Amino acid sequence: MRLRFVALGGLFALLMFESLTAGVGGGFRSRFLGRYFPVAAGSMDMSTYTVSGRFQSRDGFQPFTKDVEAENEDLARERIYTQVGSQHNRKRTQIDIEEVSAA
Repeated sequence: MRLRFVALGGLFALLMFESLTAGVGGGFRSRFLGRYFPVAAGSMDMSTYTVSGRFQSRDGFQPFTKDVEAENEDLARERIYTQVGSQHNRKRTQIDIEEVSAA
């Protein structure tokens, strides 16, 4: 597998080209497809999870309940950490997830 590094604003991005891996067996696709590259809709089993919990705010704790599509409960938790953290400018330690259930 040939890799190519390109400088983007002081950061290095690793670019892997699909055309370069055409001769490589299924190992590349099974390890990297879906993890680093987008996968076509419907190719993975996604379930809807309802996640409830609370996050720290100025006036104490604010409760929340969100519906998230994810492959499993752990990924639903991670998605909630990223969504709530970015929307409300909170760190993971300031978010308490109390329950994750399949909707």
